[in-house]
Amino acid sequence: MHANEVPDFAAPSPKPDDCFRSEDLPTGDKANLCNQAFIAGVTLLMPKLYATWQLDEDVVRFFEYCHRTYRDGAGILRQVLIDLANRWKELALAGSCPYPLPTSEELLAHHEEYKAPEHAQALRKFVTSSLNTASDGWVPTEVWKETTENHKKLYDKLLQDMDEEDLRQVWPFDEPGSMLEDRGEDVREADSRLPSTPC
Repeated sequence: MHANEVPDFAAPSPKPDDCFRSEDLPTGDKANLCNQAFIAGVTLLMPKLYATWQLDEDVVRFFEYCHRTYRDGAGILRQVLIDLANRWKELALAGSCPYPLPTSEELLAHHEEYKAPEHAQALRKFVTSSLNTASDGWVPTEVWKETTENHKKLYDKLLQDMDEEDLRQVWPFDEPGSMLEDRGEDVREADSRLPSTPC
């Protein structure tokens, strides 16, 4: 489900602390101009796509996670359903919500189960966004060296705030020490993907 996403070339100007954003992407006024032009183009030329951008985030999240429980865990989808059930009338959805709200005991158990996958999912999004890579770790060969360097910097930076074992458990890719250039392989002939560790 990518209909509600803005491509990187049309993303708004990055925050000052976005130190891993590719230098090839526009910044400042140019980035904001690209973003405005993209939104205007979609609004005028693709009204159906623009309509998907008007959907509430909780509705979009259902379509994002309903088919990915094998990767993200059932806890995230259950949380999405709970959020939807709580806002059913507010969102003016037809009829009554088919998902019954859990009891207070079930809700407590769910929150305990949900913490780890939620943290892992947030970290995966942050890391893939910061490194400008796909969620499975694929990067273009021409930026492989830069991406692996940024991968190590980001890992080391997060390691300052987290226990190494905890970070290893939620880190979406293999540790930086296992990168191809660390093993002396020719990147041009090698698999241009950060080795991925399923969450």
